[in-house]
Amino acid sequence: MASEMMGMIYGTYAGSSKTLSPGALTCDNSFVAHGESYQAWKKATSEALEPQFQGEGTLSFMFHMSSHVAVSKFAMERHAQTKPPPESLWDDLQGDFLNHIPDINEKLFRAGRPLIEIPSA
Repeated sequence: MASEMMGMIYGTYAGSSKTLSPGALTCDNSFVAHGESYQAWKKATSEALEPQFQGEGTLSFMFHMSSHVAVSKFAMERHAQTKPPPESLWDDLQGDFLNHIPDINEKLFRAGRPLIEIPSA
């Protein structure tokens, strides 16, 4: 898992979990929930794939780092626009991994590996 930093140089970004304006910087650390909402992910992974132009009039950057990044207390207290995403953003998150266990177990069985036990509800 990587830490992710995104900065906006000009233009705007308005995703389901954050909005960035010029000069804004986000920091999402490894092993911390971040990204788009479940609804945005579900829509993007179930639509037909068609070329789409994204980000017209914007310039931003994103870094993924393999280590944890800390934002200093000074930086957090000095900036009036610190905005963590609302805790309710991922309330409807659904794990689809369990839907694939039968297929995974078939491959594990053919490879002579132990099967994944399906948890009971």
